[in-house]
Parts: sequence; structure tokens; C-alpha cells
Amino acid sequence: MSFSQVKLLDVFVSSKRVFLVMEFASYGNLDELYARVIADTTCLYMEEDEARYYFREILSGLEHLHSHRIAHRFVGFSN
Repeated sequence: MSFSQVKLLDVFVSSKRVFLVMEFASYGNLDELYARVIADTTCLYMEEDEARYYFREILSGLEHLHSHRIAHRFVGFSN
């Protein structure tokens, strides 16, 4: 499992909802990642190559969801 993947452990379906049981992502969300980047440097920005990597990861995840006809309601740093 790589940094950008979270394993799907189980799925439960009720009459109104679908529940996904996923492994714990101990590395946190983008808010926490950005805070670590800022804390580890003297500048207040992320290098372009690193930002491009994360942006591509987000787009790849959204593309995967969309290929399964799933729309994410809110894409932001905290989720």
C-alpha cells in the first residue's frame, strides 16, 4: 500500500445508505500534510513539483470515483 492508497476493508449496504469500512489513514489529510511541509521549511509554500504530485493524486482519485459514477460532494483539504 502506498502513501496515496487506503485499503477498502468491507462494505455494508442498508436500504438508504452504503457504508465503506476503510483502513486508518495515519498520515492524515492535506491540511495536516501542508502543516508539516510548512513546519519543515523556512518558506510558506510547497514546491511546484510536490504540489503537482498531490494535485495529480487528487485528480486520479476523482477520476476513479467518476468512472464508477460516484460524485464527491465536497473536495477540500480536510477530506
